[in-house]
Amino acid sequence: MELTVYYILMGLTQVPYLLGFIFSLRTINNKSVPHYMRNFYWYSVVGVIIVCMYWMTRVDGRALFVKIHWIALVFHLIFLGQFILYILPKKSSLLSASFKFIVLIVTISLIVKIQLLPTFMIFTISNLTLLVLCVIYYINLFRSAPTVFPLTEPSFWVVTGIFLGMGISFPITIFLEFLGSNSIFRFMKVIMLINMIPYAIMHLSFVKAYQCSIQPKLPFTS
Repeated sequence: MELTVYYILMGLTQVPYLLGFIFSLRTINNKSVPHYMRNFYWYSVVGVIIVCMYWMTRVDGRALFVKIHWIALVFHLIFLGQFILYILPKKSSLLSASFKFIVLIVTISLIVKIQLLPTFMIFTISNLTLLVLCVIYYINLFRSAPTVFPLTEPSFWVVTGIFLGMGISFPITIFLEFLGSNSIFRFMKVIMLINMIPYAIMHLSFVKAYQCSIQPKLPFTS
């Protein structure tokens, strides 16, 4: 009974993934979509694939899904990190090089048999890296004079989704490591379920970004 409830709640947290995928289809080959959003639909496509793989392997293929999950983590970090770097008005070579170095460390840690970093540390570094990039985006946004209303900008909603998702997930990831080391299995599954909520929020924000992508922009007036 508890397992059934767990899977039902897990399914509900994954509904935003499906919504993001559906709305992303409207941006494909749509000329009104900003250039930086024209390939963003791939993130939602991969997200739905990962969700499908989760349900297909939840009984007998957990080892396979773990490997897929690691690949998804690297994709998640590279895709969203590169997106933020691309939309930054002032690009720093040092910032770009630092990001590539972090991606390299995370990737190597997941590939080698003896991980360079603990699992929770890999997630923590990934979340923290994206959080820092979001903060840099906001600093640039507030320092510059926007030509359109920020709430109509798809990039604003993408970054806000990442910021909320990674910001909420960051302490939960660390807490999961504490639970794992203390073998509180039942409570750990509850926290893992709660940890899906920030990602659901992120994908809902992406839905808003897709909507803004196909809507006319409002001029900004102060």
